[in-house]
Amino acid sequence: MLCDVCKGNIKPRLNESGAVVWDKGHNADPLSFIPNARCCDVCNEYVLQARLQIMFAISDPKTMQSGKKRSCKRQLNIIHHCIDQALQGY
Repeated sequence: MLCDVCKGNIKPRLNESGAVVWDKGHNADPLSFIPNARCCDVCNEYVLQARLQIMFAISDPKTMQSGKKRSCKRQLNIIHHCIDQALQGY
């Protein structure tokens, strides 16, 4: 399976005896606009970072006072920044 963010291979999770227990990676939302997108372990770090940044941007009183349109624009800027960071290593 390929990562929908970096297009690299998603490494399967193995148990102690070496059997594959999970091979579908992580949920790539919000760094991929593909429905049900999956990502590798490396890109998942950027996914988590983007989710936290979006969460804090939404809960920021300054963002809330300036309206929903600005909040959405800030979310997109955060997502694009995190995608750029994720792809710099490839």
